Amino acid sequence: MITTAQVISWADLKGILTDDEDLSLVVEFVNHYVDTLPTIDRLDDGISWAPNTTYGALLLANKMYRRKNSPDGIVSLGESTMYVSRFDSDISRALNLGDHLKPVIG
Repeated sequence: MITTAQVISWADLKGILTDDEDLSLVVEFVNHYVDTLPTIDRLDDGISWAPNTTYGALLLANKMYRRKNSPDGIVSLGESTMYVSRFDSDISRALNLGDHLKPVIG
């Protein structure tokens, strides 16, 4: 599981962002979503997340938090417009999703 403090630290937002309700909601969602994925890597105890799973959760939380200001996936940068990709291969790779899905037995 990840924490809001980890997201703030990982995204290098110390002093810029504090733990707020929006970030807490994102972290709560990401923790629940990732923990219920049948394909994530876990440590030998079967409960704790492997480092790649934690990394994927941090990427996902950061992306989702930043999307709060662009729910339609469009970001304005001055006079230009940028579209936010729906899929992120780094997140898929870290969480074993999509094209990076590993075989599940059982």
